[in-house]
Amino acid sequence: MVTGAWYPFDIHNMTGHGQDPSEPKDKVKHYTIPYRCFLPETIDNLLFTGRCISGTHLASSSFRMMPICFAMGQATGTAASISVNKGLSPADIDIKLLQRTLLSQGVEAPDVSGC
Repeated sequence: MVTGAWYPFDIHNMTGHGQDPSEPKDKVKHYTIPYRCFLPETIDNLLFTGRCISGTHLASSSFRMMPICFAMGQATGTAASISVNKGLSPADIDIKLLQRTLLSQGVEAPDVSGC
């Protein structure tokens, strides 16, 4: 886990017409985004971030919002830097090193105790 997130659901109707009014908007709890969401399954040396990460339709209604995208961008940018500096594929970096580096940059560690 490299970032925490919380943002109200903004669910687009899957038929393509506006928002889906049947989805709850007040049930959002804090959640975490694991590093593996940024890694493509079949392409080495690439990281996805923002709206391109792996997630469900429901989850993407929250993580596609700019504040969450900013946090993911910092996490993947830091991961890319570690990858280049260590001569490793992004899939092979030490996740604990990434977490420590993000903390040293002032990123607050998500409290997952209530998740």
